[in-house]
Amino acid sequence: MQKLTHQTYSFDGFRLDLTRGCFLRGAEEIKLRPKSFEVLKYLVENNGRLISKDELIHAVWGETAVTDDSLAQCLKDIRHALRDETQEIIKTVHGRGYILDKEVSDNGSTARVKTYTEETAGVQVIIEEEAANGHGNAQTRRRGDAIVAALPRSKVSYLIARIRQRPWVALVTVITVAVTAAAIVYFTRPTEAIDSIAVMPFVNVSGDPNMEYLSEGISDSIINRLSQLPNLKKVIALNSVLRYKGKQTDPQEIGRKLNVRAVLMSRLIQHGDELSISVELVDVRDSRHLWGQQYDRKLSEITALTTEIAQDISEKLRLRLSGKEKKRLTKRYTENSEAYQLYVMGRYFRRTRTEKGFQKSVEYFDQAIKKDPNYAPAYAGLAMTYAFLGGTGLLAPKEALQKEEWAALKALEIDNDLAEAHAAMAALVRKRDLNWSASEEEFNLPWHLTQTQWTLTRIKQCL
Repeated sequence: MQKLTHQTYSFDGFRLDLTRGCFLRGAEEIKLRPKSFEVLKYLVENNGRLISKDELIHAVWGETAVTDDSLAQCLKDIRHALRDETQEIIKTVHGRGYILDKEVSDNGSTARVKTYTEETAGVQVIIEEEAANGHGNAQTRRRGDAIVAALPRSKVSYLIARIRQRPWVALVTVITVAVTAAAIVYFTRPTEAIDSIAVMPFVNVSGDPNMEYLSEGISDSIINRLSQLPNLKKVIALNSVLRYKGKQTDPQEIGRKLNVRAVLMSRLIQHGDELSISVELVDVRDSRHLWGQQYDRKLSEITALTTEIAQDISEKLRLRLSGKEKKRLTKRYTENSEAYQLYVMGRYFRRTRTEKGFQKSVEYFDQAIKKDPNYAPAYAGLAMTYAFLGGTGLLAPKEALQKEEWAALKALEIDNDLAEAHAAMAALVRKRDLNWSASEEEFNLPWHLTQTQWTLTRIKQCL
């Protein structure tokens, strides 16, 4: 399994594991629907603070229009899981909102996040150790920086204001202000863009072998999108990171071996038609956590989700993109989620490099095309699979060339900017037909030579 910086919250005998996306009582996992998990997560992260109904709905559902019943059902699920029918853990303050009124420890740390009654809700004293020591050492300051930076600015300001009202914690006030200032400087200082990344295969936490195609497919889709960005000079191909799949891996070690600046580690959990994906971006120079996010979506929203994750990654890498580059990054080649999943399965089975795998690959690409006849990547994928069949002698060379050329031309007819289709035409059709001049013409197209060369490199790795 891949090694992620584990992020957990513990309270009252329960443990909320954000990295694995699960909720536990001791060693027993308690099943929660994705939205119920998100509601609990928000309450835990803001424990001791009164959360209004509107704030909670906005935090979990965003701009999506939902009724109060949706939140009520989530709270009912959570209280059932907590065995909190008497509201000892999550209290309802009638007409005002909800409050998780238990002490919470972060990652098992001895530094506790204190909770208070309704009158002092929202105040979190996070610097017990500093107050006890009377001074802070380097390690303490780093911990304080991280804690304060993780809090919303409004909460930090409120915390300082409330503490200032209490003369008995003057020392705490000074330390809090210092820590806050240091965190603001540290986390908002200008930094250079990161120009190299390895996207590790998504870990299939569910353990369902039928989901392996999707865990690899999401990684593959994100890699394809990021590779189109000229400011991102190095994106490691999927075949190069697949060798780490299922192994205990460390981001720094991977970064050094692959010679990249950042590594994206990810996990995928499926519950029925619900997907929960957690990602973590690590700077391998100092193993610093750059960014983490959890995405909860329906399986039917998978095409939009891969686009969203790729876009978020580009922002966290601090890449400056032109309007054209942003459009290319977020381009959606199909709105049909079934077609996308079939396309991903076609690529998955092609990577097996077996006769049965190639046959299944053709079948899935064909099915994807039937679902969406204008799905250009599916035609390009089909062209490459026919190239494998012809190159391995599993299909007569002449028939293979005709079919792969047809598929590549069809892909270009639909989308002349599709790098995979240009690479297929150049590498898999023209050169095998010894039409060197036509092949050279394909590679010298001005639209995006870097992407074509990168795609060709990936093809050669597979051949």
